[in-house]
Amino acid sequence: FAGLAVRSVVQPLSSLIRSVRRVRTANPAAALPPFGNNEVGELGRAIDQWRSRVADAMSETEEHQHALRAEAFCETRHALAI
Repeated sequence: FAGLAVRSVVQPLSSLIRSVRRVRTANPAAALPPFGNNEVGELGRAIDQWRSRVADAMSETEEHQHALRAEAFCETRHALAI
């Protein structure tokens, strides 16, 4: 019984860990697969929500940096023209 209980926790957690590592190294924007309606599934959904918020924040930051660079370029051209 104890071995079955350990496997029922360890195997899904190991699968979640592999999925998180795969997303981290291959495609941070990719969603994690579903992991069921148990505690491991809830943990997977929480990690995926966090991953999504981080990806959104990174995208927003990149857009802001692009806008700042464009503004700096225009200001530099304007200053050189004076």
